[in-house]
Amino acid sequence: MLDFRFNRKIDRDYSQEELTLRNIQLSTQEIELLRMLIGRQWEIVEKENNEADTALLTDTLVGIELKYQ
Repeated sequence: MLDFRFNRKIDRDYSQEELTLRNIQLSTQEIELLRMLIGRQWEIVEKENNEADTALLTDTLVGIELKYQ
């Protein structure tokens, strides 16, 4: 879905660790769309950006994790 909907590719745009996806850079609108598309068993976790990161990025780094493991 990340490739098809958002043109994000594994090992180029994000990493996968077992059932968790990490460091996906998405806009606020993309995050909201992703929340609507993924099932209730998945959670989108936004990475805390420090002020230097926020000044450089318009997108947010997020991860996708299975809620119940």
